[in-house]
Amino acid sequence: MKVSIIVPVYNTGKYLRQCLQSLKEQSLNDIEVICVNDGSTDDSQEIIESFVMKDQRFKAIHKSNTGYGNTVNTGIKAAKAKYIGILESDDFAEPNMFQRLYDTAENYRAELVKANYNLYSESLSSIVKCEEMLGGFPYERIISVKDNLKVFGIHPSVWSALYRKSYLEENDILFLETPGASYQDISFAFKVFSNAERVCFIKDSVLNYRVDNVDSSVHNPQKIFCVCDELNEIERYINERAMRGTLKKEWRDKLYKIVAWIKYRNYMWNYMRLSLPYQYAFLLNVQDELRDIRLKESESDLWEDVEKETLNRMIDDPHAFLKITGRGYEDPRLSLIPVLNHSFSIRCFQDLVTEFQEIYIYGAGKMAQNSWYCLKKMQMDYKVKGFIVSEQKGNPRQIEDKNVFVFTKMKGQYNENALIIVALHRQYQYEISLELQAVGCSNILLIDDRLKSWIFED
Repeated sequence: MKVSIIVPVYNTGKYLRQCLQSLKEQSLNDIEVICVNDGSTDDSQEIIESFVMKDQRFKAIHKSNTGYGNTVNTGIKAAKAKYIGILESDDFAEPNMFQRLYDTAENYRAELVKANYNLYSESLSSIVKCEEMLGGFPYERIISVKDNLKVFGIHPSVWSALYRKSYLEENDILFLETPGASYQDISFAFKVFSNAERVCFIKDSVLNYRVDNVDSSVHNPQKIFCVCDELNEIERYINERAMRGTLKKEWRDKLYKIVAWIKYRNYMWNYMRLSLPYQYAFLLNVQDELRDIRLKESESDLWEDVEKETLNRMIDDPHAFLKITGRGYEDPRLSLIPVLNHSFSIRCFQDLVTEFQEIYIYGAGKMAQNSWYCLKKMQMDYKVKGFIVSEQKGNPRQIEDKNVFVFTKMKGQYNENALIIVALHRQYQYEISLELQAVGCSNILLIDDRLKSWIFED
């Protein structure tokens, strides 16, 4: 058999039929499609079984939910073909994808063949553009990774490639199995490249990568530190192979310097995708790692001057770096400032209330009155136009000289550019914030119940 195609599936029934149909119609016939269902609770299993019943090339593995890494590894271990491909279940392949990859792998005796891909938007029902991520490297020619270190900077995109199965097995290349984690292509791609001597790139766009799946992990700010697990796995892999004697010292030392650059790039990517509070939490958490990266940044073939400059700014003054680069108050999601760090929270609160000319406090209880107290002490109470509550029952009609408004009756009575401080228990904050956004409020500050102490502790 020529190619085994692994399709990891978890609750992607909305897109799965299109994905599998694109594999059914491949111009390369000698394939097997291994659908590994990771405990889906939607109609994914039924869709998979409908293809298995009609086409003997399709195989199904149904298992409990163990995460992406274990799911793909299950498929790799079950694969019987000479080469292995991976296709995400919300993407779909071009008709000649695996014929093109297979022919190239055979012609060049490559361990890895990697191609470009299209960006696809469901809302536009069209290809957005070709993502030519390989343009800096020669096409249709065998290259050595050791002579082309910037290969390590290519987007992992493990699904736009073909891997010789024996090469993966000989080098212990599998995905990190961390339940609930994301971005597990980072360490896999590094493992593939760190051992490769025969890599071939092709210019063709072989698949359509969906960019508007709201459930994709790249849209999930809660998975703040998953990328760190992947980078730790890279170092573990190098150390393990060094202990086994399968890495020469010179290449091992170079890999450590390459990893420093990879870490910087992935930390920057992760930082830029997060919203404001998560950005600062992440920035604080990786400070020691960033300092270690600075010590190892001597790999001049990789680092651009602007990258070194940015790294220094991240380390030397993280607050100033955040102020310049953070996804600030214009973020269409939430301008969210919980207590991530004492001094930073103080500055954020003070900066915000100084910036806005009109302020409302959502709430009328202890937290709301603490907010009011803080604003009075800062001589900013004149900016407060009133308090907001969800219902009148049980709430006062005034707090000192400020009116208490019922949210549902406020339409058109407030400035949409005002700052709204949500001073409620955390379990209600997110729901209220969504309601505020729905009526056009975009400047929303969620505060912590320790507000008074962390503003005026000193």
